[in-house]
Amino acid sequence: MRMGKIGIVIKDVINYRHPETYQQELNCQCRVAVLPMSILLALSWIPFSFLDRAIHPDTAPIFYIRWGLPVIAFIGLIFQLIPYPKSWKSFFAKNKSYVLAFLIMGYLQLSTSLILGLVTADPIYMGSYSSVILLLPLLPFKVKHSLMLFGLSLGIFIILGSISGMDFDSSREIYGLFNLVSASGIALVAIFILDMMRKNHYLRSLVIQRKRDEKVRLFCQKYGISSREQEIAYLIIEGKSNREIEDKLYISIKTVRNHIYNIYQKMDVNSRLQFINLINNIKNKT
Repeated sequence: MRMGKIGIVIKDVINYRHPETYQQELNCQCRVAVLPMSILLALSWIPFSFLDRAIHPDTAPIFYIRWGLPVIAFIGLIFQLIPYPKSWKSFFAKNKSYVLAFLIMGYLQLSTSLILGLVTADPIYMGSYSSVILLLPLLPFKVKHSLMLFGLSLGIFIILGSISGMDFDSSREIYGLFNLVSASGIALVAIFILDMMRKNHYLRSLVIQRKRDEKVRLFCQKYGISSREQEIAYLIIEGKSNREIEDKLYISIKTVRNHIYNIYQKMDVNSRLQFINLINNIKNKT
């Protein structure tokens, strides 16, 4: 029986292999984030939509803007769970999780700034907006994309707030403004620092992974493992089942079993566990 979609995500985290490009790495990280982020955001704003009506009964658009987030998050969740044909070559098909996470976070950022502008920087809402700004660096986006959302969000707030008659006359309003300025500064610095940390970790891990793969390749060559058998060997190491290997390589399940049998015979092992332990020992040798 095939694993459910959530089970596959968990399995991929446990048996993770870094992809060949940093963009693909970010997409893989977003794949882990999209499911819990969609569920949490789909539920988080619903109670606030009713409080908005009590606090600002004359600002009707806020109610509909609030309900837009659960809708967007639910749509993102559905698209994340829908498999795409392997023949699709578009950027969205290759980076589906990245695009969905960006759209959901983008709606959260822009709608929050829109609400804050409509309520003329009400101090009650200013703290929430500061928190949302601080969420942005935590998502694994490219720096230019994070900065784009950051700039658009603040721009919408400033322009709409000015049109709505925003001012900072009271101490509470000034306090909220200071919070926002502090959060914006921290978020701006964190965008660069966290991206640098992600990139450096990815590059170091990729070098280690390639060195280990080269050890395995040489070891397989020593035992006369063919190129196709090496492909299957790597998928076994990643934790793929026979059915998943069949789907990945477009070969029959019988062919998969025959290749695995040949690998076991050449390496003198009797089970998948013995094979994985043997390969892991080779990888860990200095």
